[in-house]
Amino acid sequence: MEDKIYSIGEMSKLFNLSVQTLRYYDKINLFVPEYRDSNGYRKYRFEQIYKLAAICHMKKIGYPLKRIAEIMNSRNVDTSQSEMKNRLHYVAQEIKYLQNTEEVLNRKIAFIDREVPNSNSQLGDSIQDYQTRYYIPIGTEETLYKDKSFYLNPTIVFYNDKGDRKFGAYLGTAKELKSKDESLNSIRSGKYLCVWHKGGYDTIWQHVLEIRRKYRNLKLENWSVHFNIVDQFIEKNPDHYLTKLQIPIKK
Repeated sequence: MEDKIYSIGEMSKLFNLSVQTLRYYDKINLFVPEYRDSNGYRKYRFEQIYKLAAICHMKKIGYPLKRIAEIMNSRNVDTSQSEMKNRLHYVAQEIKYLQNTEEVLNRKIAFIDREVPNSNSQLGDSIQDYQTRYYIPIGTEETLYKDKSFYLNPTIVFYNDKGDRKFGAYLGTAKELKSKDESLNSIRSGKYLCVWHKGGYDTIWQHVLEIRRKYRNLKLENWSVHFNIVDQFIEKNPDHYLTKLQIPIKK
């Protein structure tokens, strides 16, 4: 049994690996055949099965080939146990990252389901009453694209009476928050004039001025907050962007 010689095809079937994979392992000196016959065909001895099994084991638990090669050169009980502990720590971090990613995706899907109008009839102007809402302050557009909060949460934009903008990452009401951090800012509760803006962001400020003229009978505050509902993350055509403009009504 120990003297059995395997061809590359037989080794391939034994481990359910492609022949191309075994050739690549040979090329990078990770798993080299015992010898080549007179025709140049790769030949493996029975004892090499154990090494390939160890390589497959490490591959299945996520090690890159370069790291596998390093481990194989210094493998013993102590180093293997240490590596398994290191790998376990890495996997725990990956699980945490994936759980956070899942939460981000669920929040984004829920936000779109809740906010995107189902028909044109829902795009009319309205006055709505809101609870206190919370967001992560980001700042100006110069800092926007460096902030990870921008990529993980719906974007909101505050406009003052001069058209200056400050950006934030929207989190929701107190009920929607997992925990309330002191670093969070809030959008005050109360009644807001709500108007939909369809199209690119370059015409929003002009739209705000038109809204203020149209509703000059209302006592509106001199600032507004805008929620990017359909944005560049889910729609390639700026003409199809949807932004909910909200101007607070004085109490």
